[in-house]
Amino acid sequence: MDEMFKLFKRKAETATPLIVGEATMRAALLDDALTGLADTFRLMGTAEAGGHFTCSEADALAKVLVVAGHRNAAISWLEGHAYGDDDEDDVHPDVDIAEYVDALV
Repeated sequence: MDEMFKLFKRKAETATPLIVGEATMRAALLDDALTGLADTFRLMGTAEAGGHFTCSEADALAKVLVVAGHRNAAISWLEGHAYGDDDEDDVHPDVDIAEYVDALV
């Protein structure tokens, strides 16, 4: 069992000062990564997998997409989540998803 925990144990990350060029490069890489994430989660087939996420997990991903400037991807993602989620406590089926997404930020 200890071996399993060692597998997932990671060293704490240390903050290293970034030079301006490196920070700009990381920002560009992050923007590209978020665009790729949005392209993936805007697809209805992927969004339908959202039913396997809890509402709070789906909301967290939608919030990241909205903050990254991918509002339509967030809406598609939550629509797919609502479609695939059959949990009796699901909060998404009876709401206007676009308004709900705007309220996440």
